[in-house]
Amino acid sequence: DYLASIKDVETRKNDISLNIATAYVQILFGKELVKNAENQLEITKLQKDRISNLVTAGSLAESNLFDIEAQFARDELQKVNAENSLNFYYLQLYQYLQLDINTEIEIQVPGNMNVDGSSLLAGADDVYRAALDIMPEMKAQELRLKSAEYSLKNAYGAVAPRLSMNASYGSIYSGNNKVGIGQPTTTLVPFTIVDGQNNAYTFFTQQQGYSGYETKPLNEQFKE
Repeated sequence: DYLASIKDVETRKNDISLNIATAYVQILFGKELVKNAENQLEITKLQKDRISNLVTAGSLAESNLFDIEAQFARDELQKVNAENSLNFYYLQLYQYLQLDINTEIEIQVPGNMNVDGSSLLAGADDVYRAALDIMPEMKAQELRLKSAEYSLKNAYGAVAPRLSMNASYGSIYSGNNKVGIGQPTTTLVPFTIVDGQNNAYTFFTQQQGYSGYETKPLNEQFKE
């Protein structure tokens, strides 16, 4: 996924370059449209002046003048639309280049260029294979496909049965496991019980004890 995101950055760079190149070509195209519109408007103006003179002279009907004036208005509109389109193409280029709107730029028209026509006649299969090799978006999709395959394997692993085994050993040795030293001795320990009429009775119980205690040896604790 990380490598795919790197390819996405390369794709974005390519997109920006392509957008800039496209805006440049559109400006060239727009300049030609404006020039053609201006030329057409000039031709229509000459025709309008000529027809106006003929109408004034009585050689043509006035309806011809109305027609050419309508054509002149349409040509003026076409010129305005062409200029608006050219300004829009310039605005796009300014945005792609992150230029201030007050910055003046001059678009240079390229001269005669020798274009190898054979490269433009490549088949769809050749173009597709070339794209697989050089286009970063294709590489990004291949990487994401591999990522999805790993995710699928991960999902299969989550539902597979699992076998686990644990083992441990120890002596359970404790230093608090004590045994008496020597022979046990018996001691009588008195205790008193008082009944409800406040009569006291003394009894004795036997308690067995040793003179001392020591920790039970390891081998005996292990055996136990």
